[in-house]
Amino acid sequence: MIAVLTVTRNDGFKLKEWYEHYLEYKDDVYLHIIIDNDSDPVYLEEYKKLFTESVIIELGYNGGSTAAYNAGIKYALNDSKVDAISLIGNDIKMPKGTLTELYKLLKSDQSYGMVAPVLLNKDNAQIVDCYGEILNRNNMNLVVLNSRANVATLPDILVSDTLPGGCNLSSREFYEKVGLQDENFFMYADEVDMGIRGERLGFKFVSTTKAKAWHMHINEPGAVKRHPMSAYLMGRNHIYLARKLFGKKEVRATILFRLRYAAIFFISCIKHNKKKEDYNYAWAFTKGVFAGIRGDMTNKF
Repeated sequence: MIAVLTVTRNDGFKLKEWYEHYLEYKDDVYLHIIIDNDSDPVYLEEYKKLFTESVIIELGYNGGSTAAYNAGIKYALNDSKVDAISLIGNDIKMPKGTLTELYKLLKSDQSYGMVAPVLLNKDNAQIVDCYGEILNRNNMNLVVLNSRANVATLPDILVSDTLPGGCNLSSREFYEKVGLQDENFFMYADEVDMGIRGERLGFKFVSTTKAKAWHMHINEPGAVKRHPMSAYLMGRNHIYLARKLFGKKEVRATILFRLRYAAIFFISCIKHNKKKEDYNYAWAFTKGVFAGIRGDMTNKF
């Protein structure tokens, strides 16, 4: 039995699409759980009218993806019928039968802790957005595999270091043994943390082209790039990851790698006469790097 977890916070701009996506895969789902990160009351009531069959957990604060998913994972594990847990973002399009195909794959090998579909380009169903992810363990840089490849050229099964944090299916045993997500991350790099921890316990992370999904990247109207908080977390969290799971050598290399990225951001802004919001994004990333160096995980951006 599959439990699907989705996190939301004031996502009214994509509510229509989210609900349509849910209707496509809902027949494959035993338990659908929505975790709300302290949304406005108006939006909360709006989506409650649509998701009448779903369990809605109101977190009462914005815990990012990690605290929210943890609340949903704990709820799912309390139901003895649930033997697989799927994390699905609310801008993921997943056709009917995809989760069932993933479930079959997950159950085909006891070493499979987490599985995922191939993520395809939203504008071209033959072009891959993501099919597997590997980690450079020297500097904590996560590399997306097979981006822009033609899906027809790829193997049916691919084992990698981790899988997309908002489109995956894990066994119940995976969470029972690996544990919950580390809430210090808030969001970003959490999937890498789970991948390393899972691998150290003998679990494999497997993608398949036999199951397909699309990350639709539905952004708020007028938004041309992610919120600067995203840049801050991406600058900070990989340094925390290196310090948490590796040694001083990896921490130093990760800091230098992130500082180099920060410099590249600023040089690009100057060279291409970028807008103020681009400088803000570069500055947020830099602030995140220095927060990582200090070990500041308070999320006081």
